[in-house]
Amino acid sequence: MTASRLSRRNLFGLGLGRLLEERLGALDLSGAGSEAPGEPDTDRPARRKDAARKAWGEGDPSALSAWVEPAAAHLLEVCGVARGQRLLDVAAGDGNLALAAVQAGAEVTAADFSPVLVERGRERTRASGADVEWNVADVEALPYADESFDCVASNFGVIYADDSRRAVAELERVVRPGGTVALTAWASSGLMARVLRLAVEREGAASPGAKPERWGRYETAFLHFSRFDDFEMLDATLRMEFDSREEMWSLVSSPPGPLAGALRAGADAGELREEFLGLVAGQCCESTAGVALEVAYSVVLGRRQVAASLAPQATIHQTEEA
Repeated sequence: MTASRLSRRNLFGLGLGRLLEERLGALDLSGAGSEAPGEPDTDRPARRKDAARKAWGEGDPSALSAWVEPAAAHLLEVCGVARGQRLLDVAAGDGNLALAAVQAGAEVTAADFSPVLVERGRERTRASGADVEWNVADVEALPYADESFDCVASNFGVIYADDSRRAVAELERVVRPGGTVALTAWASSGLMARVLRLAVEREGAASPGAKPERWGRYETAFLHFSRFDDFEMLDATLRMEFDSREEMWSLVSSPPGPLAGALRAGADAGELREEFLGLVAGQCCESTAGVALEVAYSVVLGRRQVAASLAPQATIHQTEEA
């Protein structure tokens, strides 16, 4: 095989993925000490998490929830969720994935670190007649026993975890051997990742903390999911229809939308609106509803080993060769 024929998949299979994992780990940790010289601010992570919990509890999440609902059904299809399986919906929001899993016949537990979202999810699933156990729980410290679930999944939720590696370790801990861990993430080169990067720029957020815009990178997914016996990253798109571009702006700028934090931090609303509309300008198309967007996302999936091997190695599958 010549060097020109080596794909990213081939390179990872040859063992270069382990080197990249180490380098990416160093890069991800390099921003963790961005405090001013002197004593580290040990309370900062807790304050940041409290602020995030409050932000996710603000406003009405129903519009955003409806926006990403088709991805929840796709995620369950990829996982092969079947009747009688025990499923944990992590960072569940108001219950898109939980409801879809109940409809598929699963026994569902849903968890979110926002008490407000848990209450909204509980009300929503109860109104739908769905039997879902809801818990207030942080993905980085799940209150469940080891090997409790057949499938652990998250629809655009885990990507907002403050410590992503600790979060994935918890997902692996609570899934049974042979079980599946899966999540959705915005494609790193897609529209939503650019919106998330714009939010970070305008919020002036420090380097530590959640980095949801990075989860759609193949390398980041591998960094976190190489612990699993089998690893896949699948490409998909969501079609989102709106009455107008103003409706789009309202969705992303009103809590808990991705640009709401930038406005709270003092960003100029008019300038931010123009920047956002500039990002979507080339991706909008006319539709019967008004305007539509095709937004790229990824499904990241790992299967836990049935038995530990002496030298575990991730098996990489891609829908497209790089």
